[in-house]
Parts: sequence; C-alpha cells; structure tokens
Amino acid sequence: MKKRKILCLLVVLTLAFTMSVPVFALDNSASKYGDDILYEVMSDLMSYGVRIDGSENTKNAAYFLGEEFSKYDSYDVEVVAIPLGYRQTALYRNYTSVFSAVDIEGAPQLYGRAYPANDTFNNPGNFKGTFHDFGSHTNFTVPDITSGDIYGTVTFDVAPTAALITTFVNAVKARYTDNVNVTGLYIARTGGTYSANASNAFCYPPSVSGTVPVPVASLDLASLEKARIAGAAGDINSTNRVTISRLGEDVLYSTYATKPAPTDDPDLVIIFTAHLDTVLGATGVNDNGSGVGALVELARRFNDVDLGNVELIFAAVNGEETTNMEGSCYIGARLVDDGKAPLTLNFNMDMIAPALNARTNAGAALTTVSLATRSGTQSVGANWNSQFNIATYFAMADAWNVDSRPSVITNVVTANSTGASDYQIFHHLGMEALSLEHGLEYGYHSSIDNINENYSHERHLFSVDLMTAAVEKIVANEFSKKAKFYFNEDEGTVSLHNADQLFNTFTNVSTAFTGPSGNQAVTFTPDSTTFELSDDYIASSATGYVNGTSNYLTGATQTFTGRLLPTVVTLDDVVPSAVVEKLTGNTNNLTVTVTEIYSDGSKRFVSDTFSIRNNAAGNYKVGKYEVYVDTKGNDQIRDCRLI
Repeated sequence: MKKRKILCLLVVLTLAFTMSVPVFALDNSASKYGDDILYEVMSDLMSYGVRIDGSENTKNAAYFLGEEFSKYDSYDVEVVAIPLGYRQTALYRNYTSVFSAVDIEGAPQLYGRAYPANDTFNNPGNFKGTFHDFGSHTNFTVPDITSGDIYGTVTFDVAPTAALITTFVNAVKARYTDNVNVTGLYIARTGGTYSANASNAFCYPPSVSGTVPVPVASLDLASLEKARIAGAAGDINSTNRVTISRLGEDVLYSTYATKPAPTDDPDLVIIFTAHLDTVLGATGVNDNGSGVGALVELARRFNDVDLGNVELIFAAVNGEETTNMEGSCYIGARLVDDGKAPLTLNFNMDMIAPALNARTNAGAALTTVSLATRSGTQSVGANWNSQFNIATYFAMADAWNVDSRPSVITNVVTANSTGASDYQIFHHLGMEALSLEHGLEYGYHSSIDNINENYSHERHLFSVDLMTAAVEKIVANEFSKKAKFYFNEDEGTVSLHNADQLFNTFTNVSTAFTGPSGNQAVTFTPDSTTFELSDDYIASSATGYVNGTSNYLTGATQTFTGRLLPTVVTLDDVVPSAVVEKLTGNTNNLTVTVTEIYSDGSKRFVSDTFSIRNNAAGNYKVGKYEVYVDTKGNDQIRDCRLI
C-alpha cells in the first residue's frame, strides 16, 4: 500500500431567511454500485458553511476533501495554495476581491463587504458599545440607554447608499437627548435582484456608494440573521472585538487527486472538475457542493478499477464564482506543460443535484439535464473546439439506461447547451470538455441553496451514475486519444497501428499528412487501415468521427468528433518461435510464430502451421518472414531463427 500524503504547495507567480419549500426526504436507495457515501460527504462539506475564495472556510473544506480522497489508496493527493489571478489572461475577467470576513469573538464567522474598504475596522475603537437589532431603517427601534456607544444590525428595503446610512445614523442619534454614538452597523437589503421572481431573502450583500459615516459590514440576509442571533445571545458585547478583514488577496485552495496511469505515457487523461467555492450568502449544496461530492464518490468507485493505460484526475477547484477559475487554470496549465493536453478529456460537474421539486424562476419544473459545450458569458478564443466532442459522446452513450434516473427528468440529456463554468478553461487550452448541469433553479445563488431545501439525493445519484457510465464506456472501448502510425519503408505504406483500439469507438479517422509532394488526406476505416504513402510524410492532424444520440427526448443524432494526437511507432524487434505437436506415425505439426515488437510496447503476431516429419529441418514462410527451424524428435526445437 502506498504511503499516503497530502501536499500543500505554494505556486509562485511569474507574472436564516428561507422560503417555505418542503424539505427533501432522502431516498436512500443505493445506486447500481451499492451503498454510496454521497450524503455523508455532502453533510460534512456543508458544515464548512459559505466558501468564499480566500476564506478559512474554503481552506478547511479543501483539506477536508484531501482527507476524503486519501481514504482511497490509488490516488496521489495534493492540496494546493494558488495565488489569486494565477495565469490571468485577457480572456477572463480580472476580479479584485471585494469579500470580507467579519470576525466576532465567540460568534460565527460571517462574510460580506466592508465599507470603507480598508483596515480601519481593525481599530479596537470601532464596533464598540451596546449591541442592538435596530430592525428596518424606516421603522427602527433604539436601545434603552441614556448615553454611550451603540452598534448593531439594520435592514434596508432600497439600495443603502452612504447618504441613506447617514440619514439613518442621524435619526438614531435624534432619539436621544444626551450624546449617543453609533460606532458601526451590520446591514442587509430586503429587496433586490431576486425579489420579483423568488424571495427577498435571497439578496446579496448590497454595495454601498459614497463615503459611509460609520464602519459598515454589508451582509446577505442569512448572515445578518446570524449576527442578530449572536447579539441576542450576548456573544456580541462591549468586551468583544469585531474585526473585518479583506479576503482573497493572497491564495485560493484547490484539491487534486490523481490515479496515475500504469505507464509514463498514457493513452488518455480523464479529469473530473467541480468548483468548491460559493457565492456570498449560500452554503452552495447544489452550486456546487453537489459537483464536489460527486468527485469523492467517483474516486471511491474507481479506486480499485483497472482503467487500462489511463490517468484519472479529480479536481476540486476554486475561483469559479469570480470567474478567474484559478484552480482550473493551475491544473490545466500543468497538463499543458506535461504535454498531456492533447490526451485529455474534461468532465465538469456544476449544479447536478437540485431538489426534486425544483422550479425555474419562471415557475416551470426543472426537468432538463444538459451537457454544456458552448460558452455562456465569456469568449475563449480560437481554441474553442467542436460543440459535439468525443467527451460529450461518452457522456451521452448510456444516458438513457442509467439505473437511478429520477422520474422528474423527462429530457434526460441534451448536448450542445450553453454554460459558464470551469470546463471553459480546458476548452481554451485545447482539450475536449463538457459541463454536466441540471439548469438554473429557483433560488440559484441564494440562501435557499442549502442541504435542507435544495438537494436531491436521487438526482445526485443519477448524475454520478451518468459520469460513471461514461468512464465505463471509455474503459470498455480501450479508448485512446492517440492515433499511432506505422510507416513500412519496404512497402511504402502507412498503417493506422492502433486501428482495432480506435475503431471500438470511431467509425472513421481522417488524417492529414504533410510531405515533399504537398498535403495528402487519408481516411482510415475498419476495412481500410493501410495506404500507400512513403515515410517522407508526417501526420499533422488526426480526427475521429462517430455518430450518436445528441438529444434523448427527440432522438436526434449528431456526428461527434475527437481530436487525436498523431504519433509514429517503429518496429523495434522481430522474434521467431516454434512449437512441435506430435501426431500419429512419423508426422508432426510445426507452428511457427513471428512476434513483432513495436516502440509503443505493442506486439503483433504472425503464425502458420506446417505438417513435418520427425527430426525435420528447413525454411518456412510465415507472412513476409522466412524462418529456419530445426526440430528434434517429436516435440523439441534445436534451432529457430530468421533468415
């Protein structure tokens, strides 16, 4: 057994408000793989709360996942600290973190925005005095004191500008005859983006324009409720120090678990990705704890499975919600640097387990499962590849037959959807990728996205089984991203050396060869695997094609394409062997085999059987080879060599 380890690497840059939704009753039926640990992992992950980039919660969740992956001894596990903005390019929006952590001694850590956005909140003189829940800024109460300092929570039903906050602070002071000083406010907004379609409880921490008169911690409503509870319990009091510190200015933590291929030269790399981070105000059970939990379950399922010459990676990445996607940039760049990008398929999972009764904001039932292969919010440049790629083909291959398909899903899988998630990084870096998604549900990016209100174990199992079926299909087909060519100098031909392997999946492989007489296009099929072509040519590109279902509701089909890495194999050795089988009388059967050993480790066998007499010796034609064999008696070989 391998010695387990978790590495923490620092990459050096060179550059409770809820709506009334029934709580999901767990369906504990096992998937086709028996008892799973999905719900256990999901529950533990949710205990880390809101996972904002750069926060302690996210760091702890990343290390938790490292421990979970390390339970399975086939994987090398890393927890990597990645600088904010790692390998940032103009293709991705460059966010400067606006998140802050509100730390109160004895109270839960809260996340929000700090105004003014500097270090003045760390002054012990701020946020002091008597804590009070003021209520609404238009209908507020004040504490029963005669003088001194006060601070507390207040809600705004409109955008809380600095001018409006100033008006509120002055109105509070006007309630007193003696000097009362407001030292700080926790604020939230009760109306906002989601108020028309969902619930006021969904609002983000509001932005504040202008210069605030007192330090302000802007929170979402769910976090404001935590502050209220802490204040009512006495956890927030005059002896406690409140500090608000910026987040995201240093590093983001991502966790990677790799099952190495049995050789240093894999035929394929499969990387599953899911983002670990959340938006402010949401514990993110669906977006995207569901994807992260699926990574752990898939790692468990494939721990003891022989995948062939395949490298398997599970990546719980950070930075997706701010669209910098540093976690995917890091592992994607590493695949490029290692020369593995052309061999890689990316399966991303994002929002794969919304509640069974989930609705869209328009009220429609959420019945669609999609494979996003097109860009949503960002252009990823010239490297964008086929909308119907071979990764999508494998994800579609067994979609209808997945055992745990929930009855609420009528449009089981549709390819060619539009999305915006970590798969875009891999597309941009030249890898074929997709994102499995269940669509945007009512309460997306909100406090409703918690394990009690927005989680379906049944949908989760379906999604994991779908991805499991994709890998099973890949393994069963012995799929390779390499097109191996053998040039026979004597015959002036080129052969698709791994034709049997590739045609387990593809119906044809088109290859462009470049040589002294210009370009030559060759299409290999199962019936045509060798063509006349001199070894002066080189294969510049190769693409495989296969037809498959692209929409299980309509039965539509599509041609899926897979870009292959052209490689050349050479014949390194030819080894003859022979075996004598005794027959009746003085005749025997002689079987002569010639083994061709190629540079990729593969072997080809050419055999023929001859009727000989006892103690016969002679030359025998086996394929294109001539072999001398000298036998002794009825069952021995004195000599066997190529002529």
